[in-house]
Parts: sequence; C-alpha cells; structure tokens
Amino acid sequence: MNQLLAYFEPIVRAQRIKNRIVALVMLVLCGGVVVWAFSADLSEYPEARMAALSVIVLPVAAFILIWNLLPHRGLAALAEPSRIVWYYGVKKGGHINAVFVGFDNGKLHRFHLPLISIKEGFSQEAFQHLRAGAAGAATGYSEELRKSFRADPNSLRTSAAADPSAQTPNANSTK
Repeated sequence: MNQLLAYFEPIVRAQRIKNRIVALVMLVLCGGVVVWAFSADLSEYPEARMAALSVIVLPVAAFILIWNLLPHRGLAALAEPSRIVWYYGVKKGGHINAVFVGFDNGKLHRFHLPLISIKEGFSQEAFQHLRAGAAGAATGYSEELRKSFRADPNSLRTSAAADPSAQTPNANSTK
C-alpha cells in the first residue's frame, strides 16, 4: 500500500462511517413516523404532512446508505499515484477542509479532511504525501488550470514539471 492510500484511507473510512450512521438514523426515524402514520387515521391532521415527508425522505436515506457502502472510487485511483495530474486544497472557515485530486482520465475526486486538521497539520501532511507521490502534478487552483484539466488532463503534468513555481499548494480557492 502506498503512502497516499495509507494516509487518505482512514480519513475516508471515518467519513463514510459517519454518513452511514446519519443514514441509518434517518431511516429509523422516518420508518417510525411512517408506521405511526399508517397505524392511525391522520387524514385530517397536520401530522399527515410529516408522514408524507418521511415517505419522501426514506428513499433518500436509503440512497445515502447504499452509496456509502460502495467502494470509494477516489481511493481506488490513489493506488496509482503516477496517474495524478493536479491537486489543490479548498479553504473554508480559515482552514483547508478538503483536497481535490485530478487524474489523467479527467476524473476529479474530493477528499475531506477532518476538522482536527487545523491543530495537527493534516492539510500540510496531505500536501506532503501528494507532492511525494505525484511529483509532476500541477498544484493550486486557478481558472486556467481548471480549463486545461477539462480540455486535456495530461497537459497539466508537463506544465507542472516545466514550472517549479507551480509546485506550491494554493489553497485560496473557495470553490
């Protein structure tokens, strides 16, 4: 297992566990409301609207649960760090809360960083691992880089290798 995969896998696993718990709570609450609504005659009461909303939320919660049980495609792509052509951090609330990683097939994957990243330097660690694993990848966000990535992802690899000033992570994006 490479160091990028070893670094991001526990972070992704923790986020997915949180998502599964939220989905299960939503399913239980909505299921309980639906069962309660069908067991009583609520056609004349406002609680019927709550039951109808629960019927709508049930498929959404089921979708979230199923989606989080599927393998994470970004982690699978990190298994081959040579395919990374672009990465950048997203700043929100004064700290980097996510890292976007672009691959040579044109896919862009978001990796959330934990809130503890403010205190323990998770974001800088993430950039260090990305720099070590994908030395020729472009870093930072700009509209020019985004357009180049959409047009031809592999074009970013050569421009990053030619321009050493592009190797510093730019996390000023508010995307």
